[in-house]
Amino acid sequence: MIRIGDLTLSDESVAVHERRDTDPDLPARTIRITGSVGDAGTPAELESRLDNIARAAAGGDTGLVALGLCPGRSLAARLQRLDREVHRTAREAVFTALFTSDQAFEEADAETRVSSTVQAWGAALPLENGGSAASSVHIQFTASGMILTPAFDDGVRRLTFSGAMSAGQVLVIDGAARRVTLNGADVTAQVQGDYPQLGPGTTTLRFYDDFDGAHQGEVLVRWRARWW
Repeated sequence: MIRIGDLTLSDESVAVHERRDTDPDLPARTIRITGSVGDAGTPAELESRLDNIARAAAGGDTGLVALGLCPGRSLAARLQRLDREVHRTAREAVFTALFTSDQAFEEADAETRVSSTVQAWGAALPLENGGSAASSVHIQFTASGMILTPAFDDGVRRLTFSGAMSAGQVLVIDGAARRVTLNGADVTAQVQGDYPQLGPGTTTLRFYDDFDGAHQGEVLVRWRARWW
């Protein structure tokens, strides 16, 4: 099934053509969806169905619409052109919607969440990413004792907060926004390194802190799988 915003179209009645560009001056993806609308009792009903497609493709106030080309995932796109043709005597109609997107990847509709208890320096949290592209992660760490210079590492990238946390304080690392907060206050200027990511397959996220710290807390990791 193909989704245009809140509208679902049958695979039997639509065809999808995609083009991907690496030129930074061009949209990352161009998607053309062609479909037919039939089995209508009157020409007015055909026009109403085409109007519904146009409404969904327009994307509302922002102009952005979620296109679902594969089950369970979508990408944000913008309508560039919509052609429609009604064959009144045959009681059928066809349309072609042309979209462009700055996203090179599709993203899972559902967010994955994994929680774990940290009880030691170097504690490991294996995470399974079902996509074919790297995903940014959102890490929420709640300290259970005094934590000094907490850090999270994906085996390649490590991000370290240079401050201290007391029991109950919450450190949030937002990889997509590249922002870090402590109890809601922005502390991005106090971090060093690079934001961890999840590659395709299994990535082991590890927690580190100063040897004099408590090495204890609760961690919640959230992400959306991505596909090229």
